Amino acid sequence: MIRMSVGIGFKRARLRYAYMLLRGKNLKTGEITQETRDDNLTTFKENLDVVTNLNNWHAFMNLFSAAGYLKGSLVASSNAVVFCYVLYLTGKYEYKVSSVELQRIIKKWIFMSTITGFYTGSTESEVEKQFADLRDVLTAKEFEAEY
Repeated sequence: MIRMSVGIGFKRARLRYAYMLLRGKNLKTGEITQETRDDNLTTFKENLDVVTNLNNWHAFMNLFSAAGYLKGSLVASSNAVVFCYVLYLTGKYEYKVSSVELQRIIKKWIFMSTITGFYTGSTESEVEKQFADLRDVLTAKEFEAEY
């Protein structure tokens, strides 16, 4: 859950960032302050509510079956589930991509990531690059073009 919250709230994939953020580190300036810690904890809490929302989870899991993955054994990596879910929530809440378009994007991304083993190698590095690319994306149309 923490990995997902860090992904959605801070666009970071490495768990070491979770530790830094919980300590109150500003990732841009490198400063550690109580105010930043409080802000980061608020962001964590808000995003944990999003991550643990059962409606979000069920809607996302339905996309796996719609993409043809009817059994969990068909998915080679649990990281594919985690990071596809983060991408789904990011598209839904941050970029406000329309439901129909988001479903199309995520089904395609699920298929691509599982068939190529995208999340089976150095996952944190791959996802960190993915999040770095997303930091430059500002609109739903840009998100749709990226994926």
